[in-house]
Amino acid sequence: MVDQDRVDRLDKLLRSAARAHHAEFGGPNPGWPEWYAAFIHPEIGAIVGFDPTIEQVAEWLRQADELHRAEAPDDRWPPFYTRWILESLEE
Repeated sequence: MVDQDRVDRLDKLLRSAARAHHAEFGGPNPGWPEWYAAFIHPEIGAIVGFDPTIEQVAEWLRQADELHRAEAPDDRWPPFYTRWILESLEE
């Protein structure tokens, strides 16, 4: 089971990235996974327990986005991405 503290921290980090991304781009950005990954990279290692590469983080975000769109498009994305990332790392 995923630790609630880790869930809360990653959810907060993703929301912070979303605000910063919106402030910088103000709309769609096809390179968003890489941008988000670079933004959250300095802090995500402490949450997931190891230091992933920016490319790994971007791939997690791409996969979470694909699944979110397919499985739960009406759900808010930060909690969905958070749970998926943390649960997939526990497997």
